[in-house]
Amino acid sequence: MKRVFLGKRQTSFCAFALFCVLAVFVCGCQKKEPEGLEKTEPGKSGRFIGTEYSFNVDYSDSVRTGEAAYIAITFIENNDSGFVQPESGFVSLVHPDDYTVIEKASLFTVRQNPPVWFAQLPISGGTGPGNYSLEVHYTMHNKKDKKFSLPLVIDGKSSATEIPEDLPACVNDIVSGVYYDNKASEPFENGSPIVKAGFAGKVIFSSDDAESNRMVCISHMPGMVSVYSGLERIAVKTGQLLQSGDPVGLISGTYSKDSNCAFGVYVLGKPVSFDFYKNRKFF
Repeated sequence: MKRVFLGKRQTSFCAFALFCVLAVFVCGCQKKEPEGLEKTEPGKSGRFIGTEYSFNVDYSDSVRTGEAAYIAITFIENNDSGFVQPESGFVSLVHPDDYTVIEKASLFTVRQNPPVWFAQLPISGGTGPGNYSLEVHYTMHNKKDKKFSLPLVIDGKSSATEIPEDLPACVNDIVSGVYYDNKASEPFENGSPIVKAGFAGKVIFSSDDAESNRMVCISHMPGMVSVYSGLERIAVKTGQLLQSGDPVGLISGTYSKDSNCAFGVYVLGKPVSFDFYKNRKFF
């Protein structure tokens, strides 16, 4: 076997070639998306920076029982390549001690341009105060599942409403369609017999039957429903689209605390305080 000896120039050239190969390899590795949030700001926001896509995160870092933990993920443009559409995702409320999943909700698209994902998790009365975490799982372009965690503080002070015993099955339905417009209107007004829609939505249940307590259910986004019961007269039909403040029906006489009409907001079938949504913009 003939041996070949390299001169100094040849050795330098080989070293340079090897350096170029390694540089290309490293650059290729850097194109992989970072695992999780690159930075989480104090408060309730964070940003994910990647080569193929990036997004901003806004969420509730502190809630009370009877309210809802929420997260909004807004995708932003990368290198003038346009918006990358997400595929699927969900959020879990995780216990701090044994890491069990307390509640789980799918992320769904509430806007297309820019793409915005949104989810709510009801904080029921059985969830004690303490430090919890929101685990966000998502998939992009048929790639493997990615996840990141966000800290959440739950205050034990409850703002929940009581759950009526005669709730219709529709409060548990995950109805498609997003009608919520970040506006909240008081359903009742003292001295008025008119009952108004608390939020924009689509009527998914309407019954003028006294046995069903003359009830109306309105879907505002997947998993979020408002219920009106004890109406004297119903002014809407199933399938009708409503704006915040539109009439839903009438009550007997004028509204007072002693009126028989009841109103409640339900997320994934659990009650959430209406006050939680006042003057609050999610997306």
